[in-house]
Amino acid sequence: MSLYSVLCIEDNELNMVVLDRILSTQTFNILKAENAELGIQLAKQHRPNLILMDITLPGMDGFEALQVLRDDLATKKIPVIAVTASTLYEQETYLEAGFADLIMKPVRIGKFVTVLKKYAVWNGAVI
Repeated sequence: MSLYSVLCIEDNELNMVVLDRILSTQTFNILKAENAELGIQLAKQHRPNLILMDITLPGMDGFEALQVLRDDLATKKIPVIAVTASTLYEQETYLEAGFADLIMKPVRIGKFVTVLKKYAVWNGAVI
C-alpha cells in the first residue's frame, strides 16, 4: 500500500515546522515547498493526495497557484486546503476560488487533524 502524501506549500519556516510536526504523527509522506512555483512543480511530479497551501507566498500567491493547479490535468483534482492567517477574506471566498477547505493560523491541532482525516478518508487512506 502506498503512503498518503501531503504537499505543504509554506514560506514561513516556523509554520512549516508546525505543519510537519502535526503531519508526522500520521503515516503520511510529506513533501515541502517554500514557494508556489516549487509547490506546483512538486505537485505535477509527485501528484500528492492533498495540498496544504499558504495564501501569502513570495511571488505567486496561493490563489494564483491554485488556478495553475486547476488548469493542469495532472493536478486538477487534488484537494487543496488554504492555510492562512489572513482575515482579509471570508471562508466563502476561498471555497468559491476552488479551495477544498480552509484552516486558519495559528493552526489549532484538533481542527487541523479533523480536516486532514476528512480528506484522507475521502482518498482512501488509513489513519
